[in-house]
Amino acid sequence: MNKIRRGSTGVFLLAIATVMALFIACGETVREVEVVKVVEKEVPIEVVKEVAVEKIVKEVVTETVIEEVEVIKEVPKPVEVKIDKLVIATPTPGPKLEETWVPTGTFVGVSNETYTMSGYAPDCVYCATMVHLGVQESLFGTKRGDAGELVLDPWAVSSWETASDLSYTDFKARENVPFHRGFGDMDANDIVWYFNSINPLTNPDSRNDTGGQMGGTLLETSVVDDSTARFHWDAFAGHTLFKTFTDLEEGMGIFSKKAYDERGEEWVKDNMIGTGPFQLVEWVESERVEMDAVTNHWRKTPYVNRVEILFVPENATRRAMLETTQAYAGNLPIKDWQSMFDMGFGLAPESIYTVTQIAMSGNYWEYSHIKTGETLERNRDISKPHVGDPYEGGGTTFNGDTPSMQQSLKVRQALSKTIDRDTINEVILGGLGEAHHLGYVWNNDPIWQENADTWSLPYDPDGAKALLTEAGYPDGFDIEWYVGTGDYETQQAVAADWLSKLNVNVTFDRQDYSSWRPTIVARTNSDIFGGCCWGPLLWPFEWTSNTSSFPGGYGIGMELPQSKASFNIKNSSQDPAELKTAAVDMLQYLSDWALFPGIVQQPNAAMYNPDVVSWQEMRPYLWMRLGGMRSFEYIQLK
Repeated sequence: MNKIRRGSTGVFLLAIATVMALFIACGETVREVEVVKVVEKEVPIEVVKEVAVEKIVKEVVTETVIEEVEVIKEVPKPVEVKIDKLVIATPTPGPKLEETWVPTGTFVGVSNETYTMSGYAPDCVYCATMVHLGVQESLFGTKRGDAGELVLDPWAVSSWETASDLSYTDFKARENVPFHRGFGDMDANDIVWYFNSINPLTNPDSRNDTGGQMGGTLLETSVVDDSTARFHWDAFAGHTLFKTFTDLEEGMGIFSKKAYDERGEEWVKDNMIGTGPFQLVEWVESERVEMDAVTNHWRKTPYVNRVEILFVPENATRRAMLETTQAYAGNLPIKDWQSMFDMGFGLAPESIYTVTQIAMSGNYWEYSHIKTGETLERNRDISKPHVGDPYEGGGTTFNGDTPSMQQSLKVRQALSKTIDRDTINEVILGGLGEAHHLGYVWNNDPIWQENADTWSLPYDPDGAKALLTEAGYPDGFDIEWYVGTGDYETQQAVAADWLSKLNVNVTFDRQDYSSWRPTIVARTNSDIFGGCCWGPLLWPFEWTSNTSSFPGGYGIGMELPQSKASFNIKNSSQDPAELKTAAVDMLQYLSDWALFPGIVQQPNAAMYNPDVVSWQEMRPYLWMRLGGMRSFEYIQLK
């Protein structure tokens, strides 16, 4: 059985490789890359306070009383990093060694995240999860080199060659990679069909979660022959393969064209077909995922025979399941980490910083599409206090001085300054995180550190109140905040502060992401939410805040002229200085217009029981999915 069933409801520091070389061909080619390398340091101990906080349980926020209780504990600090340059050879894959073990046992994990799944690529809004699970495989994976750097790991392709003018790349499909359930070996026809089906430029009806990332990068794909797929680039740069076509961020797993041709759209929607080391057995929405090992898999035969992931939203329930070995791994709030460490639990081999931030959605400020130049039809709802209209009054040229632009700026500044980041870190994160001030960027990024004094946001409720009065809201206002079905304690704390200091009354939208996502794809959302994404600042994360992913792709509810400008530079430039300038210009713009304030940053990872599980290897990642669990093929039961 391979079924997707719909539910009834309805780091510590990751070493980041900033790749500056062009990947022109695969083989024994030597490429110079700049990497951030983890440096092992003696871990100091610090004493901090843990503060208990009463949760807000109503959807409309009321004021919260915080009671402090002093608890002494020991907390390891993240390792330090430094910039290093290495010369890395991407080896030609050798013959696969025979793996003689037989997968045995069942691994059980728990995650607070829930997903809606479809086996039809254009209809799949959470497909990247299938790559993380190991059911599907992307063109490339990523792995660690000997020095901790990121290395491009060819999966669905065995070699590639890029034209001298960077207009296209020819990828050779890896031979002898069978699809699950007897749908034959993968070839170039599957690769081309898949990418053209999810790319909004070639299929405007695509809802695929990762397809929108290709806007401004991939024009279309074509079949050269059964073994060769040609990718026609709109723009190609040193980061293109790493950022978009690996499993580092999300992952674009190859689907079977033969399954679609023979069984049809409705059948494949309920039957996920991939080439990964695990085959999907059953997916029950909001409940569980079950998958079985693929014996003698071309890349890696798993050690365990079955993996079950249970979707458990309650933090206390997940912790109890881990403590009683009903589950062997899962994600827990960071304030629970120390007590779990004391009981002998450990963190998965890879971890990452995650950021809680606020996208001031509804500010659709681009007038024309980034590629077509066509005039955009947008509803700039200035009845929402945080939304401005630079074309107010009927103009066609961006004007930052219209009444709504200046009023909404003061509102956004006021909200950004009424976030007690340090207290949230101490109370909710147990002092293990840190204040965060600006979206898209990690605090350890050199660009942030060079500009932290300029971009940091002071906690200033009195100044914020004065700004709201100037903007015409002396008595506050109501605002909606989409937080989805997961944990939102941090957002509740912010909302409580807004209510008590500014009389800004928050209503939380708790609907499932798959139900809400169409509003950001269609660019009709004007409610604030967490937004995406973060990572190396020389990479073009601006695709989320311009029209490069429209129509059909994800966005954060903002379309910004500076985002368009910085994205176009980053997407094609090979000049590090030019890339840095584009990044700084974008972050300065976000700061000046108070469009993407941060709240807190924290290390994040899955936690596991080493008495039950040996987990020595994991592929690196940038964004959390499945509570930080992935690379299940490397897990061994004791």
